Amino acid sequence: MAVYYHNGIRKCQAFNGYVMAKAEPVRGSHNIRMRLSLLLAVFAALNAAAPLELQARASKPWPSRRIPADLAARARTAAVKNGLDPALFQAVVWAEGGRLGDRGTGQARGPAQITRSAADAECPDLGWKAVRTKDAANLECGARILSRRGLRYLGKRADPMIAASLYNTKMKHWKRIAERRRVPAFPETVSYVTRISRYYCQLTGRRLLVPARHLDPRLIALSRRVDREMGHAIASEGQTPRRGCSPAY
Repeated sequence: MAVYYHNGIRKCQAFNGYVMAKAEPVRGSHNIRMRLSLLLAVFAALNAAAPLELQARASKPWPSRRIPADLAARARTAAVKNGLDPALFQAVVWAEGGRLGDRGTGQARGPAQITRSAADAECPDLGWKAVRTKDAANLECGARILSRRGLRYLGKRADPMIAASLYNTKMKHWKRIAERRRVPAFPETVSYVTRISRYYCQLTGRRLLVPARHLDPRLIALSRRVDREMGHAIASEGQTPRRGCSPAY
């Protein structure tokens, strides 16, 4: 027996093709189910059209305070020791927004937001206890990770934006990032490299991020929004945002 609806009337049809004479009005629950199905279909279509844009809200919150002068000096010292651009590593620490004892995602600790697994792999001589409790050790470990991952996967002249992507993502993504030489299409990572580029420009007057080269086209709008909000974040720290630091979208 099959059931179908015609002009608001529920009818039953036998498998031999004959329509039964008895019919009954459609109940209200059927109309509700149809409306819910329509709403779900519309939502699914919108989600399929822009799945990454809908995830953008999951990006990390903005760091709300300027890095203290002593912490910035230690970050620059650690960067020079490990062959990094001091301004780049200072911008990375600013983007991480870490404070001594703070926890980021994945149990990351300290100003450079180091996880235990990363510390054990790259900084075994420093020890996890020192990395998670002492600024100098934490920054030294962070500088090592940024420098070594860039050298290992990208070579001597590593693109700073791609190297920062390696710093921000998990190991399973590194090989593909290195092969494509692009920032991965993760909203959090796109937000992260946009912050680094803008803060680096605030320090040096030079932009690092080139959206057409570095970003998935679907996430350029997100990067533009992050960059615009970065101007407010920098101003809130008492600094005057430099002109010309927004990427050429």
